[in-house]
Amino acid sequence: MEKARMKQELEEKKLEEEENRVEKMQLAELNKAQKAKEAEIEKAKQIKEIELLKQENEKQMHKDKLVLAEKELQAQKEKVEKLAKTDLEKTEKMKEVELAKIKQMKEAESERIEKIKEVELEKL
Repeated sequence: MEKARMKQELEEKKLEEEENRVEKMQLAELNKAQKAKEAEIEKAKQIKEIELLKQENEKQMHKDKLVLAEKELQAQKEKVEKLAKTDLEKTEKMKEVELAKIKQMKEAESERIEKIKEVELEKL
């Protein structure tokens, strides 16, 4: 009877050890699965962070392009304004020259008319 009881205790102990071993294996598998899940979550977070950085970089590049385009437009505007001013100054100079020529022609014409009048008066 003592043998039977010892045998039963031994079997119970083996059964308990087997249960502990299975439980440890299950815990190890759960731990492994949990770590894999955590690694997957971390990877997803990193991917999301990279995407956000890419978007920010693209926004900054777009802003930089806009700033550059604005600077180019401003430079073109200044160039056009300078050319327009130069053109206006040239036009003004040409007007002055033309007016001076007209004035000179009028004076010459007036002098010619005066001479003709003098000659006509002398004839009389």
